[in-house]
Amino acid sequence: MEETSGLVPISTRLKRIAGLARQLRERPLTTLAHHEGSYKPATFDFLGFTIHWGKSLAGKWAVKTRTASDRFQRALKGISQCCKAHRHEPLLPRWRPPPNAAPALVATWEAELRALVAHEEGHRDLAIAAGAAVAEALETTPPAASAEALDEAMMTRAEAALAAARERERAYDQATAHGARRPAA
Repeated sequence: MEETSGLVPISTRLKRIAGLARQLRERPLTTLAHHEGSYKPATFDFLGFTIHWGKSLAGKWAVKTRTASDRFQRALKGISQCCKAHRHEPLLPRWRPPPNAAPALVATWEAELRALVAHEEGHRDLAIAAGAAVAEALETTPPAASAEALDEAMMTRAEAALAAARERERAYDQATAHGARRPAA
């Protein structure tokens, strides 16, 4: 018989698993896996899922599916890359005014949104300055007699720089009422 599609091997594996399911009702899984030459039950990937044996909630063996590991890893990598690319962008509220929205309301929304963006940019600038302050504090740490003493001195200097940065953030939020008003120039 001539093979006309790539589904024949998968169909054969599905039939084999169905035959094993019938046998499973009578014998434990290890004896079925042993006659195949290994003690690991057969699994295969199909349409992005891994078909495998597992126990049902009733405690009986059943054919189960899970996301194929290559697809899962690819999805995790995509999510990670997206988060890294956008982690410095503030999350802003969104609003699409309805067609009948009052122009004064739309103008107020846009003004508030601009003020919020300016406030968040201020936080970004403070964070960049804090990173530079920590780097400078670490780079200017004097030599120490031992690695432990150097580590302690660097931690103390870095924590002092971070404490000063947190205080600047607190003062900024207080001066701007968390974005409700612009800070004094």
